[in-house]
Amino acid sequence: MVSIAALNKSRKFVVLAIVVVAAIATPPDVISQVTLAVPLYILFELGILLSYISSRRRKSRELAQSSSSTLSS
Repeated sequence: MVSIAALNKSRKFVVLAIVVVAAIATPPDVISQVTLAVPLYILFELGILLSYISSRRRKSRELAQSSSSTLSS
């Protein structure tokens, strides 16, 4: 899919896209646009954080499995 590094590098474009989507999806009111844009950005950052945590857990699980298989051999 998309790597965590790619998501981090594309952060400024994602912010721009979120602001554009919020401007199109809401009435011409700044407060409504911000009310939609902030949760969308928080969800984006939360997705990056959860992906990072998931990848670290997967790596530690793989490391534990490889070390236990080498010990049993």
